[in-house]
Amino acid sequence: MNHNRSYRFWRSAARAKAAQPYHADYAGHHFYASVCNIRHIQYALLVLISVPFSLVGGIVALRIRGINMSVSAAGFISLFGVAVMAGVLIVSEIYRRREANGADVKEAVIRGALAQMRPTLMMVLVAMFGMIPAATAKGIGSDVQRPLATVVVGGLISTVMLMLLALPALYYLMNRGHNRGRPLEATGP
Repeated sequence: MNHNRSYRFWRSAARAKAAQPYHADYAGHHFYASVCNIRHIQYALLVLISVPFSLVGGIVALRIRGINMSVSAAGFISLFGVAVMAGVLIVSEIYRRREANGADVKEAVIRGALAQMRPTLMMVLVAMFGMIPAATAKGIGSDVQRPLATVVVGGLISTVMLMLLALPALYYLMNRGHNRGRPLEATGP
């Protein structure tokens, strides 16, 4: 399969879309950015699985706090960006370990996920802790801040839990028949 050809297709599709009037196609932009970064469509689709992970957490947080989904749509847009970035970190590291080191799928998934645990946790926790004061605000203007921040905090909690566990597992399931690594050497006594 020629990956360069598919990459050129998505690049030309983005140029054609840029000539059209702008509309809010955030999922398309996230997908295009993922394809450009990872350069494989199946891995970009895997990264986009982070969007439902974060969506569930945001909706559950709104329900727990009894907040309507009125102003919180902007929070979902911000949340999806952080979730996709976390997915790109994990998937690109696993892919890099498979390509550069010639590791088999299981080893690359375990080592790649462990290597990206700290950067992913730091990125998500900093964004989450930055929104907690807005999520708990009671003063003037808090009726706008509270739903937005609640979505981000709740979505990031579910994102960090599911990204570090489910995304590497899905990568493994998607690639378990495609080992590129060296055959395991027999270890003697």
